[in-house]
Amino acid sequence: MNVDCPDLNCQTCFFVGRNNKKKFPTPEQVEGIEIAMACKLLIRSKNPRFWVIENPTAMMRHILGLPTVTTFFASWEDNTHKKPTDLWGKLPPMTWPQPKNWIPSPRGSKHPDTEITIPYGLSLALCIAIENEMSGQKPPLTLEGFAQTMTEV
Repeated sequence: MNVDCPDLNCQTCFFVGRNNKKKFPTPEQVEGIEIAMACKLLIRSKNPRFWVIENPTAMMRHILGLPTVTTFFASWEDNTHKKPTDLWGKLPPMTWPQPKNWIPSPRGSKHPDTEITIPYGLSLALCIAIENEMSGQKPPLTLEGFAQTMTEV
């Protein structure tokens, strides 16, 4: 199940809002928090070798604690918004590139094209790093090597 990022952002959950009026979570936010906590319990009970939860840098830090790593969408795709995103989990050893060129965007702006999509490059890099760790392959499989392997299948 996917929880929309706007439901779990720092401006809409738990905090004192404008005019010092306390805000309370909406039913959608409560559901999102419950889902995040259920995921955390399930992961703890199953103890998988690798796992990852992704959420743009915001409210989830208050629910899951500090992330394992923070990366940027612009590190994995060209011509996208910088969009810092947090990853929690047991991640394989891998290189975390610096952001490439990105399109500036004002804080809190909406980008329907990237709202709930993890960059393909990030997903593929995680997949390859996990495959390398699980197979013990040396030297590490690269994106090009992975593409070649997939065409042979």
